[in-house]
Amino acid sequence: GQSDYLIMYTLAALMGYPLDEHGVSIIDAQNNGSPGTFAALARALAIPWVAFFDGDNAGQEYLSQIKNRDFENAEITNRCQLIANGDLEQLLVTSGLEQELRNILARLGQQNALTMPAADVIAKLRGQKTEYAIELCSHLRTDPSLLAKIPATLKDTITRLQAVQE
Repeated sequence: GQSDYLIMYTLAALMGYPLDEHGVSIIDAQNNGSPGTFAALARALAIPWVAFFDGDNAGQEYLSQIKNRDFENAEITNRCQLIANGDLEQLLVTSGLEQELRNILARLGQQNALTMPAADVIAKLRGQKTEYAIELCSHLRTDPSLLAKIPATLKDTITRLQAVQE
């Protein structure tokens, strides 16, 4: 999705692996086709790939699309990452970035962003994916200490991407 693209692109650069310099593209596989089709195409063309999906029903369906293309379970485990128990917004809020995300929502005009329940923060972020992601990426670039608050699963995805490129 839009927020995933922006955040992963910025995260990779901050981790010393700028995607453009390594010929890596992030593809919103569902909105531009289907994850199963992209995975099968990558296999046929010997293009290294990894997949990162929300852990919701849609993410499970995307994983099933790949499984239905005759990929071995070991390869799926090695290449595909599901966010445990939710989506990107839930992961970011529950992994230590809640206050930063509340501040971003407040700057985006959400009046009660600093006091609303965490579940409402997550819902508001889902409604402003591109806007909050742009702000979060800007903060990450100007305050590298925030990188420590980025969930390990996102960093691990970049690390796995580097490994399949080698």
